[in-house]
Amino acid sequence: GKSTPLLGRMASGTNMREKMEEKRTEMHEKMQERRGEILKRLAEKMLKRMNAAIERLTKIADRLDSRIAKQKARGVDTSKAEASMITARTKIADAKVAVSVAEAAVAGAIASADAETGATKPSDAGKPVREALGKAKDAVFAAHKALVAAIVSLKGKRESNDHASSTEHE
Repeated sequence: GKSTPLLGRMASGTNMREKMEEKRTEMHEKMQERRGEILKRLAEKMLKRMNAAIERLTKIADRLDSRIAKQKARGVDTSKAEASMITARTKIADAKVAVSVAEAAVAGAIASADAETGATKPSDAGKPVREALGKAKDAVFAAHKALVAAIVSLKGKRESNDHASSTEHE
């Protein structure tokens, strides 16, 4: 007669284990979902910032083009500045493409995460997104650098040399 309560307790123990396991998997799925939402939100913010940066760089490039035209009309040699602007425009276009690729990667990661909620690890889903965002960021930085080079070449050697010599004396 004493073995019956023991068996009952063992059965309830396995039952508790099953319930705990269910809760654990449920919590894991919720965490996966939350991570996906966080990844999506952060990626969207970064993409929004990058698109805004590209817009600003494009506006600056437009203003530089008009400044180059004015300088050229005054008879100033603007060949270096024009060459730098071609490079800058190419880099801006590259940045736009990189951001588009990153947007596609984000959309793809979200779609795959939605399709296989518990099957994919969050690190697996986030890796291509992070790589694409990194490439997009690098492309935006390269576009900015090219614009800076165009500005320097437009200002001419006189101002850049003055700037260089003033830093040497400090």
